[in-house]
Amino acid sequence: MRKVVMLAAAIGMFSLAASAQEFYSEGGFGVGKGWTLGKELEELRSEKALSSDLAVEVGVKVGYGPFGGMPLYFAGEFAAMGHRFYDDRYYYQYNTYLIGPGILYYPMPRFQLAASVGYSFTSDVAYGYGANRSGSGIAYNASAGVELGTESHGLLIGVKFFNAYNVIEDWRINDESILQNSMIICAFMRYTYWRK
Repeated sequence: MRKVVMLAAAIGMFSLAASAQEFYSEGGFGVGKGWTLGKELEELRSEKALSSDLAVEVGVKVGYGPFGGMPLYFAGEFAAMGHRFYDDRYYYQYNTYLIGPGILYYPMPRFQLAASVGYSFTSDVAYGYGANRSGSGIAYNASAGVELGTESHGLLIGVKFFNAYNVIEDWRINDESILQNSMIICAFMRYTYWRK
């Protein structure tokens, strides 16, 4: 139920932004290095020689601005990241999501600084290690990028750090829920559209 409420709130933010006079949107993907820290992963690592694959992130932002004469925009964001640990036969796929508000700031034309914070949930897949699982918590990200293109259409290229803390209730160790910390550092590309 909580996920449905958060999704409805995100759709509401996107709808408000779309009705604004100065509308901004972006969407795209990134590739980089991911880490997930947790008690159960330490145990798996001690039992098996696990390797980490590349991480992938995708994201969509919709916002409006500027405000107060500053090049500051408010936006709603939906973002996701995923990476896996694997051996010769099995893998463990970590998938983490963020829904929440954010800001975009342009200290100079075409150079963007951005940050978001919000509700997080995870949907992990354990092929060969037992069971899939899920949890919820909080996540944030920060990015810097340069925007290329025309006034209305552009390509935003930059770097991003994404971090999430989720409590996993449906998989316990010694009857304790697991705090899972997932993060990614990546290079990303986003298509951007401005309506002014």
